Amino acid sequence: MITVEKAAELTGHSNPIFALTLSQKPGILFTGGNDKGVVEWSLKTNSFIKVMFPVMASVYAIHCPEDHPLMFTGVRSGEVLVFDFNQQKLLAGLRHHRKPVFDIKSVKSKKSYLLLRRMAAYLYGISILYNWCTT
Repeated sequence: MITVEKAAELTGHSNPIFALTLSQKPGILFTGGNDKGVVEWSLKTNSFIKVMFPVMASVYAIHCPEDHPLMFTGVRSGEVLVFDFNQQKLLAGLRHHRKPVFDIKSVKSKKSYLLLRRMAAYLYGISILYNWCTT
């Protein structure tokens, strides 16, 4: 039998949380949901750091790939927001999806990103996606 104990509680969201992911930076967690923003938390102090950026729809997916200083955020509107940690700003995102994006993953062996939405999956090459988001 597995014993589970609550180690900490991160309070601050006022609505349901649908997505969380660890940062590339140790000890940092990002969360998002119906609060219409992506929130940064310290796992060392179990405390709120800041709202990274506001979003116009519910956040369903957050992904921080290990080998790129980016955060991808999938929202209910179908948009995928791309935050650049080096520049500390949102880049041009993917705006051609019209249905919610439920998950985003890196596929290192293919140097690609996989976006999942209802009844469909899309694979984007990393260099193509990055160049598209930064122009």
